[in-house]
Amino acid sequence: MVRAACIWFFLGASVVNAQPSAYEGKPIVAIQFPNGQPLDPADLARVQPLKLGEPLHSEDVAHAIDGMFGTGRFSDIVVEAQPAGDGVIVRFVTTNAWFLGGVTVQGRAIESPNRAQIEGAGQFSLGTPFHEADVQTAVDSMRRLLE
Repeated sequence: MVRAACIWFFLGASVVNAQPSAYEGKPIVAIQFPNGQPLDPADLARVQPLKLGEPLHSEDVAHAIDGMFGTGRFSDIVVEAQPAGDGVIVRFVTTNAWFLGGVTVQGRAIESPNRAQIEGAGQFSLGTPFHEADVQTAVDSMRRLLE
């Protein structure tokens, strides 16, 4: 199972060696998702407890990562913090998880095997996480069926 990464990066030359405690309790002036995020705003608000203007607490960051990762929509989550005036900017740098949404067979398919048999040979289950290695396994299985 993939695990979320909780890494605090401190940007800016003046804070390269800062500790997470340097940001503890500072007001959050911005929450950013530079890679975008796939959640509906209402779902994001439900799973991510950080709020603009409220003090930053590492425990809340951990809850945000757990909540976001628990949606299954992310394969990696990294949190970055950057000072901004008297506050802090929080960035959620995420990698979206990919899922199988459909399998189709195109081209001429003879009576046997038919399209459904070829699709079935791939042994893909809709909604499961996508892994590149599974594609080659499916292709090999389909090739054996056709031979």
